[in-house]
Amino acid sequence: MEVNLKIEVFDKEKRLISSISKEEDLVTKNFHRIFAGTISKRADNRSLPSPLGLIIASDGSISFIRFKTSDPNIFYTSGTSGYLIEIGNGTRTPSIDDSRLESTITSGNPTTISLTLHDTGEVTVTYIREFTFAAETTVSECGLFFQIGCTIDGSSTSRWIMLARDTFTPVTVPAGGSITIDYIITI
Repeated sequence: MEVNLKIEVFDKEKRLISSISKEEDLVTKNFHRIFAGTISKRADNRSLPSPLGLIIASDGSISFIRFKTSDPNIFYTSGTSGYLIEIGNGTRTPSIDDSRLESTITSGNPTTISLTLHDTGEVTVTYIREFTFAAETTVSECGLFFQIGCTIDGSSTSRWIMLARDTFTPVTVPAGGSITIDYIITI
């Protein structure tokens, strides 16, 4: 598996100011647990509990992961509401145990999600979100989240689960400018 990150900063006239590309293979334990949960199917096509156990949601709650879907495309849906990209200004080094950003500025659903099937058998999913700011803003971290449904104390709810977190050299988005975050995951 490979996770690539592309960050572009534009001024208010949409001229590219700076661009950062990273190959980041440090996805969170949550990503690995969700992935394991999607491929551990029983003969009756119901998912087994993740063999890796607990996941930690961005609100700090802990859940035992159990998927009740036979959908093999769990990381790709026709809509964008089940995914979230956050940006922040934290500088703490990413850890495989991360479940939230250090210091969130804002978040939003990806405006684009695309799926590419390669001749090699690999699959690439790309999540893209553009953020625009009225005032000058410095950004130095971002994260990709996935929303799962779960039952807590008998009540159905949902939780945002961090799949990846990255830090980068701080970039300043000028007033009226924008920053675009692209997460590209190849499995």
